[in-house]
Amino acid sequence: MKCFFPRRILHISTISSVVGVALTSSLALAGSVDRVWGTVEVDSNNSVIQVQASSGPNGENAQGSFSHKEGSIQHSGDVTCLSVIGKWAVVGGVITESNLPNAQGTTYLLFINENSKDEGTRVATLSGYTPVPGPTCPSPVQLEGLIANKGKIVVQDKN
Repeated sequence: MKCFFPRRILHISTISSVVGVALTSSLALAGSVDRVWGTVEVDSNNSVIQVQASSGPNGENAQGSFSHKEGSIQHSGDVTCLSVIGKWAVVGGVITESNLPNAQGTTYLLFINENSKDEGTRVATLSGYTPVPGPTCPSPVQLEGLIANKGKIVVQDKN
C-alpha cells in the first residue's frame, strides 16, 4: 500500500514557503517606494487636482493617474514619471482625456510642495507641452505655486 501523506505534507510546506517569500518580498517592496497621493482644491483659480502616483526610490517604474479641473477645463491622464526630494515632488504624465481640443497626448506636469506649515500644500501645473515626460521627471524645484484651500497632497520620499 502506497502512502501519499508525506508527499502532500512536503507539497503544502513548499507552497507555504513560496507564499511566505512572495509576501515578504511584496512587503519589502511596498516600503521602498516614493508616493504622492491626494486631492486639493485651489479657490483662487477654481481648480481641483487629484493625483495618485508611485515609483521606485529613484523614480523608476512610475505609475498612477491624475485629474485636474480648472473652471470648465478638465484633464486626466496617466503618470509617466515621478521625482521626489523630501516634501517636494514633480509628477509628470500624458493627458489621455480632455475637453480641450488637441490636449490629448500632451504633457502634464504637477509640482508639489507638501508644506508642513499651516498655510497648506502648494501646487503649480504646466500642461499642453510636448514631448511627454519619459521615465525621468525634472527635479522638484522650490516655486511658490498656489496654496490649496482644501485637502492635501501627501509626498512620501523613501530615499
